[in-house]
Amino acid sequence: MAIRETPARAPATDGAGRRRELFALTLPLFARLGYREVTLKELAEACHLSPASLYHYFPSKLDLALYPFTVEGQGCDEFETRARLEPDPLITIRAWLDLAIAGMPTMEIAKRLAMEADRSDVTAAAWRAAVARWRRILGTLAQQAAPQLDDERIGGLAEALMSVLSGGPGRVRPDPATIRTQVVAVLRGYLVPAGLHPARFDATFGRTAAATIE
Repeated sequence: MAIRETPARAPATDGAGRRRELFALTLPLFARLGYREVTLKELAEACHLSPASLYHYFPSKLDLALYPFTVEGQGCDEFETRARLEPDPLITIRAWLDLAIAGMPTMEIAKRLAMEADRSDVTAAAWRAAVARWRRILGTLAQQAAPQLDDERIGGLAEALMSVLSGGPGRVRPDPATIRTQVVAVLRGYLVPAGLHPARFDATFGRTAAATIE
């Protein structure tokens, strides 16, 4: 099978960055052929690698297909580093929302691949680890923005955010604008009652329809 050439560019030098690049190169094949039909040889050719070289980065086709579910595939480490450098937690939360919405099409493909691979155990374990990490990161940011937010409410906020964004296999997905509105409403419903001034919130996220969470 002929693979269309992609523009040449210097590959990432770190392992995580290189794995993200390789997954991005294989995503069109996964989307078109599905998990069962695409071969490791075809995936390696899309990456301009031999199958043995691709194994250096991903131990199996399954690991490659489910990469977006992992902590590394979610970019948690890089985002946490970025959060430490940004003094305004609301700006960081807004950046997380932008990244999460931008990554939704990839996550939908990954969900489909997980169903085709019939390895819900692997998928669930990887996703639980990533969600736990995001809960910790977002919980820290939320408490910085609204110091009156207690641990119980932080847990509720993180759970509500991940529920809106993650969805599930077979679930009809709203459009990105609707999801953004829902997420912003959840954030406002938790942060403003916990001491964040409404004007500061609206200056960062804009005004949204009422829909607060009590």
